[in-house]
Amino acid sequence: MMNLPFLRHITPTQATFWMLVGVMCFSLSSLLIRQAGQYMDSPQITFIRSAIGLTVLIPLFFYIGPKATFATTRFSMHALRAVVGVMGMNCGFYAFATLPVATSTTISFSRTFFLIGLAAWLLGEHIRWRRTLATCFGFCGVLVILRPGMAAMDLSLIIAVMGAFLSACVVVIIKRFQDRGAVILGYFTVLSFFFNMPGAWLVWQPIAVEAFFPVIGIGLLTTLGQVCLIVAYRAGKATVLSPLDYLRLPIVGVLAFFFFGEIPEIYTYLGAMMILASSFYILHREYVVRRERRTRAAALVGENPNQSPLN
Repeated sequence: MMNLPFLRHITPTQATFWMLVGVMCFSLSSLLIRQAGQYMDSPQITFIRSAIGLTVLIPLFFYIGPKATFATTRFSMHALRAVVGVMGMNCGFYAFATLPVATSTTISFSRTFFLIGLAAWLLGEHIRWRRTLATCFGFCGVLVILRPGMAAMDLSLIIAVMGAFLSACVVVIIKRFQDRGAVILGYFTVLSFFFNMPGAWLVWQPIAVEAFFPVIGIGLLTTLGQVCLIVAYRAGKATVLSPLDYLRLPIVGVLAFFFFGEIPEIYTYLGAMMILASSFYILHREYVVRRERRTRAAALVGENPNQSPLN
């Protein structure tokens, strides 16, 4: 993943700590996006975020080494990942800037359901009926929030769902070409800076004093959060760490109430409960399936001691 000496000795417990730090970083950045969005358009915010991320990570890239960071035979896939990622980032930032923070955070969790469908379609993964039903239930939670046909469809809600879909597409793209974490981070950091530039140029305006510190905080917190998640998933188990990401919802809900006076609608609460319930069930099923596979593999090795479990 990332060839840093201190990453070689991280324990699963420390991975949980890194995950929690990442969750807090993204939670706080959501509030700052909401604040900055009152003074500038989201393409300008995403460009400044990319510029700050590039500035912060350049020393890390030099420490790792340019060859270890950018040596790849899959540049076209990295470019595709950057294009889709930049589109998803712009959708997500627009949603956080225009919707109640709890609502946009809840919709972002629907990425799990899009990911399952895309994995079955593009990666050929076999999805059993339990996870299929849980996915459908989760999508129903999204529909409860959107309420198509019952209320005026808010463009921001549609863009928020599109951001979740594009985020799932990014995960599928990364799974398809399976490059090193440092290379993925390096190319996305550099390419997103250039790909965000045209949109920012079209809407650029002088940065208001009230938005200066929030937009700087967005760049620093999202970059730190991204690194924390990479470190956490490198040392810990996804089935243990993934549920911690859902702590963002109560965190941003409480903070948004105190700082912006935002109180989500009853439909947001109901949809959030459906999305969280289905997501936790999907994670539980993944854990059960993996445990069953390990049990069968151990049983096969026990029947044939000369057989390697890696065969």
